Amino acid sequence: MVSKIYSAVVAFSCLLSGAIAEDLAAVYGYTSYSCGNDASFSYTFPCGGIGCSNLGSGVAALGLHRAHVGDEGVTCSAYSESNCEGKEQSMGIGKGKDWGCTNSQIGWIKSVQCYQGCNS
Repeated sequence: MVSKIYSAVVAFSCLLSGAIAEDLAAVYGYTSYSCGNDASFSYTFPCGGIGCSNLGSGVAALGLHRAHVGDEGVTCSAYSESNCEGKEQSMGIGKGKDWGCTNSQIGWIKSVQCYQGCNS
């Protein structure tokens, strides 16, 4: 009996984690323009988004990725100062896209706040 319950819990967990992973998005920071080097950081986030995240000394470009290409896009506000202050630049990937790279127009990006719309 315990074996059947354990199997059911494992199966449900796998099913649930697959559903959650499908709606994940990620933001990657690059110290070179055009996302041309290895990412210096990455944040993965579910439906909704992430609050303000500081990026240390900063990055030159942001790459956005969405695991499941749905009807909604991923948007980020990038800031020239920590704590989502200073100059702001909006960037994102729209419907039907799974990747996009945007170079900073505000100097080094030192903080970011991202949002992912999700289908219900």
